[in-house]
Amino acid sequence: LENLGIGCTFNGESASSENSLYTLLHVAFPALKSGESLLSYLDLYGIAASGGSACSNLQATDSHVLTALQASPDAQHIRFSFSKYNTPGEVDYVTQSLSEIYENDRRTFHPKRLRNDLNERFFEPFKVSLI
Repeated sequence: LENLGIGCTFNGESASSENSLYTLLHVAFPALKSGESLLSYLDLYGIAASGGSACSNLQATDSHVLTALQASPDAQHIRFSFSKYNTPGEVDYVTQSLSEIYENDRRTFHPKRLRNDLNERFFEPFKVSLI
């Protein structure tokens, strides 16, 4: 995940193979520029994951666990759970999907392009010729 270049960080001891559970990976991903939920995109790709922390999965407030870990409130916190039945191919599919999601987000959401689109849509009809 770190090699994808999307700026994700591991929450708690998730990056440590010695101090964490091998069946759980908790990652903070940067917010998508489009404002969409990363968890929703993962679901569209057929990837089962959870958001936030297990202690506050259905609560509307910030997780006390993520607050204690000093996790960024702006990040999208995703939990991946694994079992002995998961294959390396499935893990590769998740990383490839994440790469594609962030690449599509970068490609489709450009503030300059958005500004140009808005200018065309709202200001073009009001342009006056000074001939």
